[in-house]
Amino acid sequence: INDFVPQPSKLESMASVSSYHSFGVSCRDGEDGYIKIIPNGGVSPYTYAHDFSTSKMDSVGMLRAGTYSTTISDVNGCKTTLVNTITEPEKLSVSTIIIDPGCDGPTTGEYTIASATGGTLPYTYTLNNEDIEAKVPKKSLAEGIYTLKLVDANGCELIARDTLVAAIIPKI
Repeated sequence: INDFVPQPSKLESMASVSSYHSFGVSCRDGEDGYIKIIPNGGVSPYTYAHDFSTSKMDSVGMLRAGTYSTTISDVNGCKTTLVNTITEPEKLSVSTIIIDPGCDGPTTGEYTIASATGGTLPYTYTLNNEDIEAKVPKKSLAEGIYTLKLVDANGCELIARDTLVAAIIPKI
């Protein structure tokens, strides 16, 4: 008699982790990361015990940047643990140079984006809802409050406000 009993393959797993231009969440301090566990081997059905959630599902979302551990068990009680890391981009930051309108007239002000960092390239910029380029001065500006909106490739936004103050031109 040949009583060969096949053994299941070793229980293993991998995960699909969210990717927003190579980051696990779209924006700094974002909560849009997810992990989907993909078991392989063992004998299904599988159960999932996450150290970060009460969910028993194979997918968990609304995650922040961090390291997450999940233990996967098969019907025979075999277990494997999977650790995944969700990363986040650096905080968006912008540096501007403003030149107030001077004695040459009320519309001689300038606004320049000196640099921007963080987030995910490329960036787009608007100044008071008009497109503006980095390192190219926006000229002929009058006194007032100017709102810069920086948006990165993931749709993350930074709003910066600057005030241009016109020089008092004495009457002669």
